[in-house]
Amino acid sequence: MKMQRFLLVIAAVLPFFATETLAQSGKVYRVGFLSNGGFAPGANPGTLTDEIVRHLGQSGFAPGANLELVKRGAVGHMERLPGLVAELVAAKVDVIVALSYPVAAAGNAEDLG
Repeated sequence: MKMQRFLLVIAAVLPFFATETLAQSGKVYRVGFLSNGGFAPGANPGTLTDEIVRHLGQSGFAPGANLELVKRGAVGHMERLPGLVAELVAAKVDVIVALSYPVAAAGNAEDLG
């Protein structure tokens, strides 16, 4: 049930980015990815990240062109999540994609006001 809710949130966010008008606007959109794992080179953060980037690519968004990916991972230290959320907010990302329910719940612990 939690995964279904999470996927519904992703499905609600993607249309925000997935329009040709936005892709051609000249703005660089910043997508923050937050994981309880890591994003080290060679590490597999999961296919969800890859799928989101692939779908955005089909709508004209390309990393390095009009899309910037900002990745933060807690590397198994869940107590770091609120600080990582604050980092993404400070980086002024357009949207934060939480890659699991506990990661999404970390946003509630941080004052995002």
